Amino acid sequence: DDRVNVLVFEDSLKMVDAAFSENKITKLDKDEDVGVVTVAYRPYKFVGPTKEIEIPIKSMDTISVYGNDVNLNESSLTYDYIDLKPEEIKEGTIMGTAKISERQTEKTVALVSTVNVQETILKTHLLSYILIAFFTLILLLTLLLTSIKKRRRKMERKRRMEAGRRNKKY
Repeated sequence: DDRVNVLVFEDSLKMVDAAFSENKITKLDKDEDVGVVTVAYRPYKFVGPTKEIEIPIKSMDTISVYGNDVNLNESSLTYDYIDLKPEEIKEGTIMGTAKISERQTEKTVALVSTVNVQETILKTHLLSYILIAFFTLILLLTLLLTSIKKRRRKMERKRRMEAGRRNKKY
């Protein structure tokens, strides 16, 4: 009876050794480009057309499975993305998760952006931002100068009226 138990133990040990000697297959590498997410934005906040920017996504860690028949045939890798505003996306911002599902286990890895969206938008539209600031400054200076001229004319007219009244003899 003890011989049977020893054989069972040796068989179990062989199975465990075989499982540990099995090589892992990488389903998703660390820093691997997973895909591209498209985000809509307005270059002038509230006014103007809506434009789109493509954000490359990469994985933060590696997902690997053992190369047995069950894992190769039944595992599925899915990507879930989070909806974020362009202002919230910086380099390294978590944009979603990659999940590998096997029979009874799930492994997840965060997916991160590789660009700073605000910097990209600024670089893309820098010339138009400078032109808008320049024309706004010119408009403000023009309004300021015209109001100063109107005030001077009004004051000169008032002085002439006062001088005319003083010189008038009743």
